[in-house]
Amino acid sequence: MPNSRSAPHPLTDGLKIDFRAAAVAAVTNTITFRVSALGRWAYNMSGFNQYGLHRDDCLYEDDDVKEAIRRLPEKLKDERNYRITRALHLSLTKTILPKEQWTKYEEDTKYLEPYLEEVKRERDEMAKWEANK
Repeated sequence: MPNSRSAPHPLTDGLKIDFRAAAVAAVTNTITFRVSALGRWAYNMSGFNQYGLHRDDCLYEDDDVKEAIRRLPEKLKDERNYRITRALHLSLTKTILPKEQWTKYEEDTKYLEPYLEEVKRERDEMAKWEANK
């Protein structure tokens, strides 16, 4: 008599795969939640959001970042300058914004990223061009 555990059953074989897929999905969702929760915690602990700043407002201004800032549309550049000026004033007066005015994790956009990527792409292209001369 064959062992019933070793013989595949047409109804339960698919269920094993579905259970595994469901388990993987559950683990993935848990990891994603924990990573986003950790990211949110780190974002709030950084403190720059209490001054109304965005992540991109706090980047170290190397040559690439300076060029990306120069390429920003005037409206984005004015908004950035306002946030930085306000943060400097708040820092000097040793105060922070009311909590409802803090930059929220979900609302913080990487507004500088497309311009920065373009600058880096151009720099890399120029380096390749110079190398081929």
